Amino acid sequence: MATKYRTYKIRAFFNASHSLATTTVKRDKKTHNHTWEVVCEVHLNDPEKADADQANRLISNTLNTLSGHKLNHLEPFRKLEPTLENVTEYLADELDVDLAAKKVQLLRIEVGISPLRYYCITMMR
Repeated sequence: MATKYRTYKIRAFFNASHSLATTTVKRDKKTHNHTWEVVCEVHLNDPEKADADQANRLISNTLNTLSGHKLNHLEPFRKLEPTLENVTEYLADELDVDLAAKKVQLLRIEVGISPLRYYCITMMR
């Protein structure tokens, strides 16, 4: 019989704007808005000390620090351009540490700026 590995997928959204200086298309150099979708797959290392609601709150709190802002003006992105890839890397690093402190393991994060474009990171342990 196979061993079961139980995970949760937690989906959340935040609204934020950004501008990209490296693009060659002039219209993209202007500030524009996105509804960013974030999907985190997590595993509860100790279900008696951690729960999915706690993980959901932590993810929401992290996203709330970005929501409603121009990402270029926030500390992580003053020197690092807030591309889809860089925002995903930032969120993966932040959430991995924060969730681990609550006995929750981040397995995968997917961040999308449109229904057709996502950047995904699988955390290899």
